[in-house]
Amino acid sequence: MGEIKDILEKKGKNVFVGKGGKRIRYPGQVLGCDFSSALSIMDKVDCYLYVGTGNFHPLGVSIATKKKVIAADPYSNEISGLEGLKEKILRQRYAAIEKAKQGERFGIVVGGKTGQKRLGTAEKLKEMLEKNGKNAHLISLNEIKPEYLLYLNYDCFVCTACPRIAIDDYSMYEKPVLTPVEIEILLGKRRFEDYVFDQIE
Repeated sequence: MGEIKDILEKKGKNVFVGKGGKRIRYPGQVLGCDFSSALSIMDKVDCYLYVGTGNFHPLGVSIATKKKVIAADPYSNEISGLEGLKEKILRQRYAAIEKAKQGERFGIVVGGKTGQKRLGTAEKLKEMLEKNGKNAHLISLNEIKPEYLLYLNYDCFVCTACPRIAIDDYSMYEKPVLTPVEIEILLGKRRFEDYVFDQIE
């Protein structure tokens, strides 16, 4: 991180490295469920540089901050912008929310893995859905896979565990799998324009 910062500063750039919350071990680190290090410097920067593999983390930063993110993959030596992919993902999420609006029975999945077991969040979502006339039940799973949900009698699922399950594995599920943030949108408690990836605090 220090070496990258030095290179950019020698090119005349003002560089800021964010400090995250309690789940973040290193300055500037971004997790799939925690973008706090990026959010901590949001008011100071025009653009983010993400160094790592994959698209989920930089996409999360882009959507959370509404700012440009350049993704640099040190293994493939490729640099990419994310605007096209970002729009594609947002269209997919909008479609999933709209489809779920037709559902009556919601299965709220509580993960069993350490750091992902958000029973309190699941109970709040259940209460919210029931207040809006939906049937909602809690489901506990250590592993969340399409085949585990396939034969359960629900119109839609809400994943309170790893946020990547609903986003990255979108096409693997026959029924909509939403995040807690997306349930807020479905129920009219948040505008789609204020969409962000779910974060685990």
